[in-house]
Amino acid sequence: MKKLAITTLVALASCLGSFGQGYFNFSNSGTTAVWDGFSSPGTFVRSSANAFVTVLFSTDTAATPAVGSSGTPTNSAGGVTWSQVVGDSNFHVAQQTGTNLLAPTRSGATVGTFSKGSTFIDGTSPGQVIKVFVVGWNSTGNNTYGSADALGWSNPFILTLGSSSAGQSSLNGAGMTGFGVSPVPEPSTFALAGLGAAAMLIFRRRK
Repeated sequence: MKKLAITTLVALASCLGSFGQGYFNFSNSGTTAVWDGFSSPGTFVRSSANAFVTVLFSTDTAATPAVGSSGTPTNSAGGVTWSQVVGDSNFHVAQQTGTNLLAPTRSGATVGTFSKGSTFIDGTSPGQVIKVFVVGWNSTGNNTYGSADALGWSNPFILTLGSSSAGQSSLNGAGMTGFGVSPVPEPSTFALAGLGAAAMLIFRRRK
């Protein structure tokens, strides 16, 4: 009897914890597809079930994420690291009951899209306006963010959260754009690029 009472209290606490949280529709559409630049290097195709995405958010709608102001098919070629993405002082990985939100990309007719459905974010409330962006990574053999060899991100945009029964905005409906997930360059690549740029400057000055 005592065990049953404890179980009931835990379940009730869980329900109350989700009550009053802000919800959104954790999905996108073909017009905001995630593109894969790591399966066939040099080529971007819609990501077919080999990438995962998560959402980072800020309660400061004027905040600018560390990854920049927009997403492009080659956005991870700029040397952004996972520590910059998840260590951003303004943006935090969205969680539900303490677990990071994750959604896989899909195959078939909906390739490049993800669909996690109605989702609430810990610590938010219905009607709250937040700034968000979507991060994607290579999930082949590893679906944990922070340890993949390729990443990418969408543009940051404003999302108005709804209740569990109404007003749920989808990400593409709120202004998300499609983005590419591409390999993160090795440090040696940046070193070579820097040497090449320096050589060009020296050559120009000599001319």
